Amino acid sequence: MLHILVLAQATLGLHDSALNVTEVAWVPEANGVYIGGPSLSVLPWDPAQIIVSSNVFGPNVDFVHKTQNASIHHSTDHGASFAAAGVAYNHCDGTLFTFGRAVYILGPQCNGNFMQLSRSVDGLSWPLADQRHIYAAAPGMSWQNAPTPVSMGAGRIWRAVEQTGPTGSAWG
Repeated sequence: MLHILVLAQATLGLHDSALNVTEVAWVPEANGVYIGGPSLSVLPWDPAQIIVSSNVFGPNVDFVHKTQNASIHHSTDHGASFAAAGVAYNHCDGTLFTFGRAVYILGPQCNGNFMQLSRSVDGLSWPLADQRHIYAAAPGMSWQNAPTPVSMGAGRIWRAVEQTGPTGSAWG
């Protein structure tokens, strides 16, 4: 299950232990396909809108013959409910963030060959024309990681990534 914790600011001061949890997406765990790689962005120009991304993983996901996409969900009520909104093509473990009045997702392709950046003007549709491969993995290597925070400074966008051996190779 992919859950979003919606905390009142007072909760951060630990004044109240009650948490408001909203379920965004769910897949039966018995089928060997799991939801992971969650990321979210509150739209600063309309804080009632929240965009959430996730992707699937597990032993029954065919990463070799099928292109995986990041599922996009959207809330217009401060996270009280979410609806499926579309996909960001071939994104796995991407991080959502806003810049100007656009929403971006930055992370590895599902096949791990490239880091990529995609842009959406509304957070709901992710046109292929607004997708860029920005950094190739070294030969025989791939990008693999989980969503990590994006920081901006000194005219750059910063995000941690991990480069590993080919899929199926030994860890380490």
